[in-house]
Parts: sequence; structure tokens; C-alpha cells
Amino acid sequence: MIDDMALLKQAMEQMDAEDPVVAQAAKDRAAQTLSDAKLNFSKMAELIEQRRLLLRPRIVAGIKRMDQPGMLGDAAFRDTGSALRREGQSFRQIAEAIELAARPRSNTRIWRRRASRWTKWRGSRCTKWRASRVRPRG
Repeated sequence: MIDDMALLKQAMEQMDAEDPVVAQAAKDRAAQTLSDAKLNFSKMAELIEQRRLLLRPRIVAGIKRMDQPGMLGDAAFRDTGSALRREGQSFRQIAEAIELAARPRSNTRIWRRRASRWTKWRGSRCTKWRASRVRPRG
């Protein structure tokens, strides 16, 4: 995985800066940190998808496009940053979520998404269906 997560988190926090020069330099540092770990922004976006972190598909697609060379990657970076701000999120939160998702979890509740809200996992649908069809005897 990522060897120096603290360095990546610091770079991604600076990617949220208002100054475009500072943000671009931070993006380059984050890309270097990812390449040291044999990753890139596209692979990071795949990790986000695999771990089912809550990001809109448009934002994940923007992160994937940030690896493109030159102006295309810069435009994708700016678009992704503005989309994150509109959602009330940041690159730093993405780094923290990846870090937390990478840790082994023990003794945690399992949550799943149902309809438009998160609910506790209380058994399979099949079990619920069978339980609802049981008739009292006697």
C-alpha cells in the first residue's frame, strides 16, 4: 500500500488550497508520493471504488483523469477540486478515508446501503423473507 501516508495526507490537504500554484505543487507532490508506492491517481480512484467510499462517480472519474499529461490533467484537477468543494468534501478527506479503509477492522458493525439511507445489517433478505412467512403453529 502507500508507505508514507502522512506525506500523502499533507500533500492532499495542500491540494485544497485556494492558491492555484500551491495546489498544483501539492498535486505534483501527491503524484510523486503515489508513484513511490507504485500507484497513481487512477489506481487511487480504483481503490476508492473497491472500498466503496462515498464519492460521486463524477468525482471519481475526475480523479482518474488527473493522471493525464499537461493541460488535460490540470483541468481535471481543477474540476475535481471544485466538485469536491460543492459537495462539502476535500482531497484531505479522501486521503483520510483511504487510510481508514486500509486499516484492518476488528469488531465493527457492518453497515449497508438500503434505498437512500444507511442501515445496520440485520441478516439476509432471504432470512427476512422466510421469517415473514412463518405462521404460528397450534
